[in-house]
This record gives sequence, structure tokens and C-alpha cells, in this order.
Amino acid sequence: MACVTFATLKPMKIDAIPMADQYSGYLITDETTHEAILIDPFHEETKIQSLIDQHQAKIKYLILTHYPTEHTSSALPYLLRQFGTEVIIHENDSENLNLGSRDPLKMEVRGGESLNIGGKPIKLLFTPGITSGSMCIFIENALFTGPLRFDKVALNIDPFTGITKEEIYKGYMRVAKLPETSAVYPGTSNMP
Repeated sequence: MACVTFATLKPMKIDAIPMADQYSGYLITDETTHEAILIDPFHEETKIQSLIDQHQAKIKYLILTHYPTEHTSSALPYLLRQFGTEVIIHENDSENLNLGSRDPLKMEVRGGESLNIGGKPIKLLFTPGITSGSMCIFIENALFTGPLRFDKVALNIDPFTGITKEEIYKGYMRVAKLPETSAVYPGTSNMP
């Protein structure tokens, strides 16, 4: 399966990295500084490395929108060996992620923090759902949803995660405050 390039943000380049289990990761590169972030780089290290080389990307952050409970993260150890960069994960999912000797590279966030690449802000939005630490990422009028799920709001409490309907609703409201013209990049192609 080929990687898909989106060019909606200037001077940002967004490349989707389709994966076998229908989840997509993204490489976002500032074309001026070549600073880049990887969102949910769970698999396909060969495709990821190819895109990094193609854009001469300097990986600044690996951002996980959730702890990958539904699939194994085979690319993460490879990427950490290659780049030794910070891995951003919500504190609610952090204890599940063991980076071994590279654990000091793990940066726990709560949502609401801002990072940046190429001087452009990256906003982290806490949106519990598939895990209690799920997040969305907003950068330059583009929303990367990770595994944001709309079917969970019907439950009073999710029996698998213990997340309440109110917590999920608050997460959706954080997303609803974004500009209506935002482009949406889902983390999965089988969202309801």
C-alpha cells in the first residue's frame, strides 16, 4: 500500500502512513526547517524511514494519540534507536508504555499543552475514549484524531476502560471548539 501525501498546509507537508490493521500514522514536516513529528508510528518502519529520507525530516517528537493496545508497536523501538527523540504520551496511558533503557525519553502530558515544529504550535487535546489517555493533535488548522470514537458516548460508563460518558463528552467539546474549517485526518479508516 502506498503512502498518501496531503499538501493542505504551507509550508507543512502531511504524509499518511497507512498500516495493515487500518490505522494510519502521519509524518508532518515543516518544509522550511525540516523539523517533523511522527503521529502514531506503530508499524511500517520501512515506509516511515523512506518518507523521513525523502523530506530530509529531522524528527523532533513521536506523538502517541493513545497507548496501542489493539496492535503491537513494532516501529517504535526502531525509531527510538534511529532518532532518540521524545515520545509524547498522555499520563493516563504512560504506565503501559515501557521504553526500556529509553524510558527517560518518555514525556507525559495531560492535554492542553502546546509543542511546536518550525515555530508552528501543536496543541494536544485530551479526548478519552479508546483508552483513558487518548488525545487528538491540532496543528495549523488540521486535526489528527487518532482513535477518536463517537460510538462510546452512548454508554454511561465504558465497561472496558471505565471512562464515563461525561469524560468522553468533555473531550468532544474540546474538539468542537476548533475552527469549523479544520481538515480532519483520522487515525483509522473504520471509524463509525
